[in-house]
Amino acid sequence: DPYEGSARQKVEVSAVQHCYNIIADRGWGPFATEYQNDPPTDDGPQTSGISAGLVMGRLSGIERNVAPDETAALVAFVDLGKYALYWAVAAWRRGVVGHVIDYGVQDVFNVDVIGESKAIAQALRAWRDDLNASPYVLRSGEIRRMDRVLVDAGNWSDVAYAFCRESGVHYKPSKGYGESEKSPFRVPKKNTATTRVGLGGHWYESKQPGGHWLTIFDADHWKRYTHERWLTVPRDDDDRYRPGSLTVFGSDPKTHLAYAKHQVAEVEEEEFIRGKGIRRRFKRISKANHWLDGTVGICLAAAQCGIDLTAGPRVPRKKKRRTVRAKLNPKTPAGWLKK
Repeated sequence: DPYEGSARQKVEVSAVQHCYNIIADRGWGPFATEYQNDPPTDDGPQTSGISAGLVMGRLSGIERNVAPDETAALVAFVDLGKYALYWAVAAWRRGVVGHVIDYGVQDVFNVDVIGESKAIAQALRAWRDDLNASPYVLRSGEIRRMDRVLVDAGNWSDVAYAFCRESGVHYKPSKGYGESEKSPFRVPKKNTATTRVGLGGHWYESKQPGGHWLTIFDADHWKRYTHERWLTVPRDDDDRYRPGSLTVFGSDPKTHLAYAKHQVAEVEEEEFIRGKGIRRRFKRISKANHWLDGTVGICLAAAQCGIDLTAGPRVPRKKKRRTVRAKLNPKTPAGWLKK
């Protein structure tokens, strides 16, 4: 005991006073751990610590609509809604270095006049036409076309299927499942004629009756994956981008306040339950989570394009030299003729 034989012990009138003196000097945690053999536990669920302010500070310094020259995949995701479509676009370098280069809202008009499906279809076409009319460029000035566009097919699957069919091979419908979506995600064990399992096992493609290949993904996993990208410090001490990081365009954090609030509209909680172990689930903080869904979609689309944390830079394969072999030809005087 560090207090044994000290001057304090001579003026303490009881053991209770002795305990409270230790608590005052060291705090309740060390006292409960060392003297009571009962270390305190963190009550309630714990979160990752992600916040809107943190997301707002993840700035790339690159102007809007411009992708880095090292871009390996340019992807987009559009989240369908009755009155608005929320979308996001990201450029990805190899090693999962992501840059959100654009996001926005496409209004849906005349819903009450022509109906939800037709109104949403018109809004999707208008968004696609704007995308084609003003393509994104690299910092060098070269035009960069889309590699993958995922379309939310949750509530309006027929609209999403028809839009993807008329828009081209880069447009794919998608739908998320998970505990936070009140529908568990189950990945098939192997590929079949109607199922193609994706790399990593957290998404797969399912062939629908109309011939559409629907991307089905684990919503909880990809939300966790997205938050981990925001939590990764984007630059190291040498000002190089870190693998696994995600940034947003520009250099003014205030311009991304609304977007950042959407990113933390759902937060994962981790809680230890006696007899069951650790439970992890996403808790919805706000209904305004559409750009979170959009960012989840562009992370998933990047994985579909081969952007993986374990993937290094692409090394060109050396072409094998074709050797010319002599072939026996009895009709020639020498008997041999080069092929």
